[in-house]
Amino acid sequence: MNTEKLKKYLKIINEFVLRFGFVFEFIFSIIMAIAVYKVIMYKTYYEHFSYKNMILIVVSVIIILYIAILNIVKNKKKYEKIFLHLMIPIGSLFLILMIPGFVADEPAHIYRAYDISRGILIQPIDENGKSSSSIPKDFNLNHRDTFSNYKTLNDKFKEQTDYNETEELYNPAQGYNPIMYLFSSIAFLIGRVCGMNSFLVIYMARIFNFILFLFLGYYAIKIIPLGKFLLLVYFFNPMMISQATSVSADSIINSIVIFFIAFVLHLYFQEKEMTKVQKIIFVINAIAVSLAKYVYFPVIFISLILLKSKAIGEKKNRKLIYITIAVTLLLAVASYWIGSQYENLGAYAKEHYVNSTEQIKNIITNPIRYIGTIFTTLAEFGEYYFYGFAGKYLGWINILVNSVPIIIYGFLLLMTPMIEKNNKALKRKDKIICNVVFLVVFILVLTGMYLINSEVESNIIEGVQGRYFIPIILLPLITFIMKNKYMNYSERNVLILYILFIFFIDGSALNAMCKFFTV
Repeated sequence: MNTEKLKKYLKIINEFVLRFGFVFEFIFSIIMAIAVYKVIMYKTYYEHFSYKNMILIVVSVIIILYIAILNIVKNKKKYEKIFLHLMIPIGSLFLILMIPGFVADEPAHIYRAYDISRGILIQPIDENGKSSSSIPKDFNLNHRDTFSNYKTLNDKFKEQTDYNETEELYNPAQGYNPIMYLFSSIAFLIGRVCGMNSFLVIYMARIFNFILFLFLGYYAIKIIPLGKFLLLVYFFNPMMISQATSVSADSIINSIVIFFIAFVLHLYFQEKEMTKVQKIIFVINAIAVSLAKYVYFPVIFISLILLKSKAIGEKKNRKLIYITIAVTLLLAVASYWIGSQYENLGAYAKEHYVNSTEQIKNIITNPIRYIGTIFTTLAEFGEYYFYGFAGKYLGWINILVNSVPIIIYGFLLLMTPMIEKNNKALKRKDKIICNVVFLVVFILVLTGMYLINSEVESNIIEGVQGRYFIPIILLPLITFIMKNKYMNYSERNVLILYILFIFFIDGSALNAMCKFFTV
């Protein structure tokens, strides 16, 4: 074969990789992650070094690197492309190596997704105010000690799932809106129809959620007009990745809230009036945010920064903003009311004197005291919230990641808005709106847990976890960005340095997971 023909074939291959590279990278990343899991399992429990799986890992890594390097060189400053090339392999490892049921609250979300796959969008409540889910026994993950390591997980894959043998389970996620399970429920429908192994179905549901996270994350970075690099770093939060690669509704909630923020900022700097398609996307995304969790509804109010933008222009478009806020408020209230019908803290509520009605009275009659309670809580748990947000405590707060990479991640997040080169920035009054929205949601999260998880008149708010703040911490970070005020540096060198830090941070989290599941 002569040189010209070889160059021609290489060009065809490269063009094919550039067009369909992400699909192949995803496939080979899943293969790589499964091979890693098998190498760890065989070496740990059978003292057998799996050469076949090692070869799979090497081949997969070579293909992934080839695809990633080719695309990154071609699209040097496209952070959304870099996001996909990094997140696909890293996320695939999180997805495979985290045993099903060990992401916080994942079992409850699995049961909810399974119910929806059977067409049960709203779970009925009996005359005694109780409700339960009818779940195949093999999907019951409440006894995680029976498959708490990779060997027992491997044994689970060999079992046949009987979808007719069911049991009634209390499900604390029954009040979640069905749209949060649109993708994962499809996996359970396919699994039930095909009679697939329960754990394979759970992994398939995780893959579906992960794909949606990749899709929304990609377009969030693509459309956001400032803070692209910041958003890239933000997405590689180990806790966010852990949730994004699970069946948890938080995977969807985080994605849609962050995408909404990015879309509003896109409209804010747009030089022309909103198109019909943009109006539809805005309304649908706002509705999705309002139905996600009532505490995140105030994020809709960042759309107020659009009122004097060129994207709004005419008076009719201002009406669209006001009507959307009003409608989504009603939907958020309705969603909260439906969800509250399923609240059942049972023995915990009686033992710890939890009474939402009395707690509301306490807040209304003693607002100053409640403000003091918030500050006391932040003083005591502030560090815990940061670590929980950034991913030091994975799983059920029992997979502990070393503090050093988590602190580095926090430092990177704070530094990125100040070093990123941006020729745009929010106006001062609009920065105030974003920070006020952040504070409102922050207080709502604390207040929500004060109502349903804390003793009446308690001086401390119990049950709050840092991961609850993942969708909103982006808001104050965006306001740190200043127009044309940044450090003078080589973007290429800083990007390489950040990528190395990302591998170190998420690699440390993966290492902690593997150690936890190989004890």
